[in-house]
Amino acid sequence: DPIIGTPEDAITGYRNKCEFTIGQNTAGEVEVGFVQHVDSDMNQVIASSDEVPHVSAAMKKLCAVVRDVVKASPFPIYDRRR
Repeated sequence: DPIIGTPEDAITGYRNKCEFTIGQNTAGEVEVGFVQHVDSDMNQVIASSDEVPHVSAAMKKLCAVVRDVVKASPFPIYDRRR
């Protein structure tokens, strides 16, 4: 049987479950999104979910709100290397 793909008009925002990471982006700023890569120092570099088509608008808004809360927090971002 052939593989049945998702229709193009149903791809945008189809994920109803997402797992996001809080860390720093390539500019060293707080980001809430997906692990883009791990650098040579074993730091996780986080990419925004804004350009990912399968993440819903509500989840992108959640990432923005959490990012603002983390930026305003006096606590440091968790470092998995410690």
